[in-house]
Amino acid sequence: MTHRISGLVLLAAGLFLFSGCLGWQRADYLLEVDAEGRVRGQVTFFDLVSDQEDAAEDYRELVEEFIQGGETVVDWPLEAEVRELFECEGRLCGVIRFELADLRQAGFQRDPVDPRAAWLLPWEDGTPSQANGRWLEPDFDLEALRWPAGTTRFEWTIPGEADPHREQLYSLLPYFLAERAQ
Repeated sequence: MTHRISGLVLLAAGLFLFSGCLGWQRADYLLEVDAEGRVRGQVTFFDLVSDQEDAAEDYRELVEEFIQGGETVVDWPLEAEVRELFECEGRLCGVIRFELADLRQAGFQRDPVDPRAAWLLPWEDGTPSQANGRWLEPDFDLEALRWPAGTTRFEWTIPGEADPHREQLYSLLPYFLAERAQ
């Protein structure tokens, strides 16, 4: 069975693959399509954490390699890319804002059953915890989110990659606050 996975899902996974134990509570995705078909999007990662012994190094790598260094996350053309860290509700969060020429660059494809009417975002593992599209159970070896024709705002949330023993993880917020105070 062959699965395709969206570049946006890879964006979330790839953000932290270069770091040791870095994780997050959830990742919220938002894509908006303008009248010309161009896409403005953002992925927001909530509550960035690591295990305590690797936290300082993971924070340094996050800033140096991803935020400042522009670490490549996926091989698709992000335009007007912005990456930043911020505090929200006492937790460290990160956001990536970008533009794409069209939805296909984000891994979307037309529904083969109704190619004029709907967009599909193929999925590989698990299910989104929330979405404004409809989740399609595996059909013809394809799991996907489906949105009807005319949709211009695509939203979904992926549960985080943080360890299930979350109480053993350490917030990276203190490193961010110390850096800001300098």
